Amino acid sequence: MIAARFHRSLAHAIASMVRKLLPPRVEAGEARPTVVLGGGCFQNRVLLEQTVERLSALGLEVLTPARIPANDGGLALGQAAIAAASA
Repeated sequence: MIAARFHRSLAHAIASMVRKLLPPRVEAGEARPTVVLGGGCFQNRVLLEQTVERLSALGLEVLTPARIPANDGGLALGQAAIAAASA
């Protein structure tokens, strides 16, 4: 029960913070932004599912890793892609 409450609370906190960071045009329904979830914490299936559910309920498109790991390996790959595109 404690773990379930923790995951629920963390998913709620993440969704609340994302909502606070949305530009006003999104709140007005003029745009549908995309949110990308990555990092080791989203290897936790329960946290990932609850966070996706809450963000989707806000009308956001949610992207999650499918072919690359959600942890540091995926973040490193993203950094390498940005470095390659900047060169």
